[in-house]
Amino acid sequence: PRLCYPAAMTTPAGTGRAVWALSAVLAASGACSLYREAPARPNLVLICIDAVRHDTFRLPESAGLEDSFTPWMQRAIRFENAYTVSSWTLPTVASVLTGLMPGQHGAGLFEQPAADLNVMPPSGLAASIPALPGMLEGHGYQTIHLTRHRWTADAAFGLATRFSRVETSRTPLESSLEWIERCRRPCFVSAHLLDVHEYGRPLEEVRRTVAEMAPDLEAAARRSLPEPLRSAASEDSALWYLEYVRRVAEVRGKLASFLDGLERLGTLEQSVIVVYSDHGEEFGEHGQGGHGKSLFQETLRVPLLAWVPGQAGRSVDIPASLIDLLPSALHWLGLPPAEAVTGVNLAQRIEAGDFEALQRRPVFATGIAYGNDAAAVVRGRWKLIYDRVSGQSQIYDLEADPGELRPLAAPPSELEGDLLAAIESLDRLPVRGLPARVQPDPKLLERLESLGYLSGASR
Repeated sequence: PRLCYPAAMTTPAGTGRAVWALSAVLAASGACSLYREAPARPNLVLICIDAVRHDTFRLPESAGLEDSFTPWMQRAIRFENAYTVSSWTLPTVASVLTGLMPGQHGAGLFEQPAADLNVMPPSGLAASIPALPGMLEGHGYQTIHLTRHRWTADAAFGLATRFSRVETSRTPLESSLEWIERCRRPCFVSAHLLDVHEYGRPLEEVRRTVAEMAPDLEAAARRSLPEPLRSAASEDSALWYLEYVRRVAEVRGKLASFLDGLERLGTLEQSVIVVYSDHGEEFGEHGQGGHGKSLFQETLRVPLLAWVPGQAGRSVDIPASLIDLLPSALHWLGLPPAEAVTGVNLAQRIEAGDFEALQRRPVFATGIAYGNDAAAVVRGRWKLIYDRVSGQSQIYDLEADPGELRPLAAPPSELEGDLLAAIESLDRLPVRGLPARVQPDPKLLERLESLGYLSGASR
């Protein structure tokens, strides 16, 4: 039998042997009317799969295929219209952990209006801003971050310092299982997966791995090729996309294995699990490749799924932002709401069925790593991208032009005014902390260069 504690007690620390003996007797006899079990909070597992587009992650379902992750997808709360807050990692993960927009928390910003992550170090997260790990540690959680990504692993950028423990792991999901199994109190495990981010391999190796793809998945991937990659002359470039799809499919399999492992351990029903991507990826749709260079849909729409004890899987199509993760996670854990966050408690809205007010909610993205500072807002079917340096804006009808290829030549003045007013409301959000200046040392520059960043910073 599990021990019961007097109702006024929250921990057995300091109790004498007599109280413990009495508690054991009462528990064994079932006489616990004046006693209760020690409170147990659910674990929180936050999994970031770096650089994954929403459409690619959902490709098996869209193509009518099934893999080992498909049954888990059906058991999840699926946010079908989820947006990141930036098109690269550092400002996004800082927003996930603080519930604030990048302009509020100050991480991932640049001192010049035209950013160039090849030569300029971005700002870090100021130590004064409350973040999710500290909030949970205040409620008895152990916090662990498992990552190889330098933006989230190096203390210079202010994210790793928020966790009680940070470990470098090439298999973060397996390490997460090990931590959850040996935690003796509620734990918050944050895992950052670089499997997809590292898809840029030598072409000969890509040809070999693509040849090993399941034929039905390769066929579905070729049908979903971005428009610039559809010509015969673009076959080599198309192979990069097929390799990207293959890696996303592998990550889906790893997620399924992780969730299977939690179920075998018997901890699935004691854990809230959230899977998201920090940003998507562009494959030439707007004349560029990679991420951090634009605020188009291929870099902003991301997968977002949650498995919550006692809640059935469902599809939710309300506009969601990654700044909503913090208030929603606290709700799912049964903890008090955080103060002074910008994100919306989507968990509470879902349980109450309160969707109508959120349907026209504007969702925002800011933060360019290469190019002019810019901001984007999506409200309903309309999207505006605003260049803060030139003052120019483009408006798209996402229903008629989902690929954002034809900006409205003469948008109605009322529509343009409404979307620009939304950008102004974004700029009026209260700043919670000043950007923390980062001076990368040579070893940090070398680690970042290995991931394709700050390659010219030493100059």
